Amino acid sequence: MSLFDALSISLDHPGMTIRATMLLLVLKGSKPNRRMDTKTVCMLLRCSPAALCRAIELVSKLCLAERHRDEDDHRFITVFLTPKGAALVRSLGSV
Repeated sequence: MSLFDALSISLDHPGMTIRATMLLLVLKGSKPNRRMDTKTVCMLLRCSPAALCRAIELVSKLCLAERHRDEDDHRFITVFLTPKGAALVRSLGSV
């Protein structure tokens, strides 16, 4: 995927940021139907937990990804693509 592709996602979705777009691309790279923990996502995106939280909130509002809080340990949060988010990143071709 090129920077142009990432920018096109951002431009096609008002309010979408580059970090939120990169979040979608990282999630696309995870195993199918698997949740990715936020600590790993922060490491891959090289961002702070606060910056990731804002990106997750944005993609959640656009119904492109969802977050899930662990029932046993509420500090542990995972995030995954929704079908709409998966279709969006899949439409761009291979990463």
